[in-house]
Amino acid sequence: MGAGFLIPPWYEADKPSEASKLMVSFIWGFSTAIAAFIVAKGLRQTYQMCRRLKRVNPYVILIWLELATSFAMSIVCWLFLNGILQPSFWVYFAIWFTWVFQIQCLPQIIINRLGVLMTDQTRTRRLKIICALIVAVINISVACIWIPARLEISDTYIEVNKVWDRIEKIIFCILDLSLNLYFVYLVKSKLIANGLTKYKLLFRFNCCMIFISISLDIILIGMMSVRDDVVYLQFHPLAYLVKLYIEMNMADLIRKVARATNNMSCSIFAGPIMTECGHDSCLCQNFRTMISAEPGDSNNTRSRPASGVVSAQSLQVDPWGIHRTIETEVVVHNADGQKVDEGEARSLSEAKADVDDVESGLRPPKVMSSTSKEQENFSVFNFSQPTHASSTKSQNKCAMSTHEAESEAVVIESECLCKRHKFTVSVPRAELPLQARYCHCSSCRHITGNLYCSVVTWPGSPDEIAKSDLARYKFSSRFDFLFCGTCFTPLFFEEPTETPDGPLACNVLTGSLSHHPRLPDPGLVRVTCHKFVQDTADGGALPWLRRPNLDVSDAPRVWAGQQDVSEELPDPWPPTAPPPTPGGPDEVPIRCRCGGVDLVFRRAASLADFAGRPRDEVPGFFDPETHQPAAALDACDSCRKSGGADVFFWTFVQLRHVDFADPDLKGGFPTLSAQLKEAVLKNDARFGTLALYASSPDVQRYSCSRCSATVMYGCDDRTNLVDLAVGLLDAPCGARAESVLSWSYGGRTGWREDVKGGWREGLLDAMEREVEEWRIERGCPKSFWRIRREGRTAPLL
Repeated sequence: MGAGFLIPPWYEADKPSEASKLMVSFIWGFSTAIAAFIVAKGLRQTYQMCRRLKRVNPYVILIWLELATSFAMSIVCWLFLNGILQPSFWVYFAIWFTWVFQIQCLPQIIINRLGVLMTDQTRTRRLKIICALIVAVINISVACIWIPARLEISDTYIEVNKVWDRIEKIIFCILDLSLNLYFVYLVKSKLIANGLTKYKLLFRFNCCMIFISISLDIILIGMMSVRDDVVYLQFHPLAYLVKLYIEMNMADLIRKVARATNNMSCSIFAGPIMTECGHDSCLCQNFRTMISAEPGDSNNTRSRPASGVVSAQSLQVDPWGIHRTIETEVVVHNADGQKVDEGEARSLSEAKADVDDVESGLRPPKVMSSTSKEQENFSVFNFSQPTHASSTKSQNKCAMSTHEAESEAVVIESECLCKRHKFTVSVPRAELPLQARYCHCSSCRHITGNLYCSVVTWPGSPDEIAKSDLARYKFSSRFDFLFCGTCFTPLFFEEPTETPDGPLACNVLTGSLSHHPRLPDPGLVRVTCHKFVQDTADGGALPWLRRPNLDVSDAPRVWAGQQDVSEELPDPWPPTAPPPTPGGPDEVPIRCRCGGVDLVFRRAASLADFAGRPRDEVPGFFDPETHQPAAALDACDSCRKSGGADVFFWTFVQLRHVDFADPDLKGGFPTLSAQLKEAVLKNDARFGTLALYASSPDVQRYSCSRCSATVMYGCDDRTNLVDLAVGLLDAPCGARAESVLSWSYGGRTGWREDVKGGWREGLLDAMEREVEEWRIERGCPKSFWRIRREGRTAPLL
């Protein structure tokens, strides 16, 4: 007799025997106990994750969803099998509904574990999607077969369900086995095979857990063949609760093994090669090893974690860890060949001031502030009385001898402009150069203010970065953007791995890296690719960075979008063409990544101001022919830190040509530098998230306080002029905004002396060469400022 919603009149309930009821109660009690253990472990892992990442990540969501649905299914099944809940469509639907989430979450948790070791994030994401689709198809089929069979709609449904119910559980068993075997394979081939023998514990533990997990699946399938087959419904949530507990213990073990010491600190680190722009990218597998000195040897040096896959041949593995003995003697001589002490060596320096661009008006003169030798002071353009900076030269030579030349350590520092945050790591020379990726996407341009973003995988431990008090901006669902909350220097892109308290994937912006002395080929940094170039429309800075490496034949690959998965673009891209005709909209948007700074450049008003003026009355920072604002490259140390890349791109505008984008605020933007400074310091709500950092008493660096985007540069001496970050302009012609700006192509880059003798000097040499070749290829004449600098007798082309 039918009872309950949608139960047919001919329905006959299968009442379990007393022995089966006893077994059901035992299974439910065991499920409750396992759930209690899972709750305790889940609370601890969730707390650790939230404390570390300041957010809840997918791993935490998955484990709690798996726990909730499995335990809910356990309760419903126990009430149903004990006759407390009567058979009805809603009971079977509740069992099916909880089962859907139960079997969807567990494979995703396993794949999340796989993602820690998989080197290609695209493959990881594809694997997640494929598994989710396979499980979803089975979910739908079970809803169409299992529920009607349990309702006894017809004998056909019952017979089909007897076969399909077993088949789908065999499919899940195979899926579970395949994913776990793949993880075992990755551990053995990527970790143990490279000499990281401590991961054998992880390998053995996972093999044991595979046996337990598959045994549970076999028992579950076997229970479907007993007389009271409904008992398997109660065992199903127990099996998945045990599997979940295994996964949570696996996550803990990965963290513990990765952080094991024994004079060796290795960590599994799945980090994005160029994920700093927020787009999907390949993951780079890095295994960091603490190379420690032999005990008892005071002459040995200790190196911090370094990047790269550790070679078993280069390390000695013993029960106490991995050791490498390095003896390094640094001897510094002065120009007369006499040995000097460390203090004298540090005081030796070489500096040369370049004033050509000051005379041209492309950049204001840079002088030393009386308050601090490291502070900046920019004065107003003055063509009639150019400023000449003097410098002294001191020569020194440094000789280094080592017992293992290939193990010489190079100290790499990432530091913000105000020096509040500084991160240091020592990297063996053999593991250089660091692999850099240039991203040209719109998001990266608008979060830095630059035409591109340059990053390398941070070769040190990410823990120090994660525990620092750096400000964070949620760049995307996957990435956090880390910057100094005082001076707004962008420092890192961070992608947390989806394991509790697990390692982080960190990429450091190369603009924040210290000026290490120039190294021989291949140098400190090697550019491997350009990404998301099509976002620029006109190529952006790509034409000037086609061969940025010391080896000019080593050209980075150029991708339309994401590296390795999008179309690879030809060289040159876009095809070389003359610059566009001056023109464009009356107002050009100026926006940061988060939208907190939303301004416009009043192009039409700017042109109208200078229309009809004699050539010599046009201000020096505007083209005397087109009246467009000047735009140029800048290698200044402070600017490259504030923008995150090794070269920054500025244009120059008068404040009266800048306004708010909001129509209700039109006409209210300050026209003088002092007014702008006062309004921002008073936190005037009209300016949104615009904030300033005074890098010296009379200098204001304006940035977005929420996403750190560099917006403007101003100083007290320039009463109505500011430098504007080109990367924030949304010009319809492309990232370079050539129809709006007048670029000074070729010649020497502004503040070139700041890179002299450092590793960036080679990059700037290559960039200047590329810009000049590109200018000639396009048939562009030399700019007004360059002609003035080089002399009127110089050729115009």
